[in-house]
Formats: sequence, structure tokens, C-alpha cells
Amino acid sequence: MLKVALDLPLQVVDGYKGTAEARMAADAGELHGACWAWESMRVNWANALKSGDAKVVLQVAMKKIPDLPNVPLAFDLAKSDEARQLLKAGAIDPAAIVRVYVTSPRTPKDRVQILRKAFAGTLTDPEFVAETKKINLDVNPLSGEEVKRIVDDLFKLPAPMVAKLAVVLAGK
Repeated sequence: MLKVALDLPLQVVDGYKGTAEARMAADAGELHGACWAWESMRVNWANALKSGDAKVVLQVAMKKIPDLPNVPLAFDLAKSDEARQLLKAGAIDPAAIVRVYVTSPRTPKDRVQILRKAFAGTLTDPEFVAETKKINLDVNPLSGEEVKRIVDDLFKLPAPMVAKLAVVLAGK
């Protein structure tokens, strides 16, 4: 998505079975970059980031991560509306909702609200927050309403954009 939307000279390399293998390849000089979530990078690459052996050069999000105030947003570098739409629908929005909790579409609305309130309460519970800090875990949840809006917007994409996304995601 970044290659197409921003016209970046990237070569996508397949075949690594996970983050650990990709990390070893990067350490060995086999890879010169990767796209990882900041939550993972700041923990797994802490030493390389601190020494300057690894650098974050681009954020694929709608707003900047507080830890990375000087790293540009991909969305801001897009030179056309189509490029911005590709980034939003093909990378930014899916990344924002990658770890969601869902229930059946037929769940009564009052129960959905109860579940959303309980979940939000857990994420702000002082004991839970203390535990996340012990393991250096960022918890920046979207509300249920925000997740629903993102999903609804994805289903409203115009057919030409869906077709373009399909081509880009297929790597053709």
C-alpha cells in the first residue's frame, strides 16, 4: 500500500514466517526495513532504536504517536485524494481495528452498550493499567462507536476504490 500510494521505491519480500525471522534477517543485513506496529517495535527493537541502528521513518496512522512527534504521517505525504483513500482504506483503518472484540450482529443494542461500557471500564481500571505498565504495553483503545464507524466506512467505499485496493493488495 505504501509503495503504491506514496510511490516509494520499496521491494516487498515474502517468506518470513513471523516477526522473529524478519528481525533476524534485519539484524543480518538481509532486510533494510519493515512495517511493524509501534507497540511491537518499541519493545522488540528498543536497543536498536536507542543506539540509532534502527529508525522509524514513517507512521501509518491518522494521528501521530506521542513517542514519535518528528516522524511524518504517510497520510500527510500522499499527493492525491486517491493515494490518501488507498492509505486510509488499505492500511490505516485496518491497522486501527486489527485487535477488535465483536459479538453477533443480532445482539440487542442494550447488551452491546453494556458490553462496550464494561470493556471500556476494564481498559481504564487502575489495576489493569498498572499491569500494562509493568510489561510496557500501550493501551490506546478505540471506542465501539469508532470501530463501527471505520467498518461502516469500509463498506461504503466506491466500487472503483475497492477494485484498486484489490489490485494493490494482490500485489499486481
